[in-house]
Amino acid sequence: MSPQLKPNIQANMHSIKLKSLLLIIFTKLIYISGNAELIVNLDIKKHLKQVTHDGEYHSMRNIDFIYMINLDKKPERWEKSSSLLLSYGINPLRFSAVNGWNFTIDTINDLGVKYEPWMDPIIKKGIKKNSHYWTKLEYFYPYFEGFPANSYFTTKQKSTWGSLLDYSSNSNFGSIENQTYFSFNLAPGQIGCVLSHLSVLQDAYDRGYKTIWILEDDIEIAENPHIISELIEELNNKVGYKNWDILFTDRDIRHNDTGEYIECKSFAYRPNFYPKNPECFSYRYPVSQNIERIGARYGAASMIISRAGMEKILNFFYQYKIFHPYDMDIFLADNIQLFCLKNDVVYQDIHTDSNIGYPP
Repeated sequence: MSPQLKPNIQANMHSIKLKSLLLIIFTKLIYISGNAELIVNLDIKKHLKQVTHDGEYHSMRNIDFIYMINLDKKPERWEKSSSLLLSYGINPLRFSAVNGWNFTIDTINDLGVKYEPWMDPIIKKGIKKNSHYWTKLEYFYPYFEGFPANSYFTTKQKSTWGSLLDYSSNSNFGSIENQTYFSFNLAPGQIGCVLSHLSVLQDAYDRGYKTIWILEDDIEIAENPHIISELIEELNNKVGYKNWDILFTDRDIRHNDTGEYIECKSFAYRPNFYPKNPECFSYRYPVSQNIERIGARYGAASMIISRAGMEKILNFFYQYKIFHPYDMDIFLADNIQLFCLKNDVVYQDIHTDSNIGYPP
């Protein structure tokens, strides 16, 4: 790296931090619940969906509440997944998922990252060349000449998706100031998926829950899920309740074709955020006979989340908005502490077709 480039990178990093701070001050308000503080971005919060509670029992030992996210147009997925849990006496609350394919263009513009000149992609050049992360970036961004991103807009002034949508699948990030952008692999259904998870987290946070279980509607069960209550106790005994945020109820996500586990050891770059310690995402070590500490992973089919975890995830999206698929962003949250099981208990059914990459 040339001596002339180093000051530019440092100045750019300071600019990003300053802009992020100003963004918090001028566009956020502080939401106070008990002794905790939650930064709320009204652009996102106003599009969260209210959770309808039915008064039934949706808990189990060491878990205050159990949610399952399911699109209205996919009742068969709810029937299958909820029936699996009901056979063990576990009754999740069905949350009617946010359907991103119904979003208006105005909604999309509220949710994504708007380009500003300070989000200069030169920050990527601050990574040491020939390192693991440089290789990753070089693969996705060969010449560093732009940030591959999606920008959704309509040339016919219609605020709906469908045939009137002009969809640019490989535009360069930063080509239009104040234009809203998402990562190149983010479909409208995936934006809805993020909002679904955030809606559930906000509901749980508002209700004061300390530990929740969030499931998607494509699960399978390897062994009696009630063992999760014991595993939460095991985690609390080993690291303490305040020292974990998410416990995944499986080992890792699986490849759809081979069924092999897919480990995540890095991160996907965001134009408005850079992690403090990129090396941490490759962490993976045992903390007990049944549980491992991890730095990152893909998949969000079944997660136990502590109250601190709820706050960290909500704060991340309220501060930095939506850019990547949900499971590629949650482990970027500040100081989030992730754990997974060494053996699957409740895991994603790889034979269930995804319903977020195309209209249901």
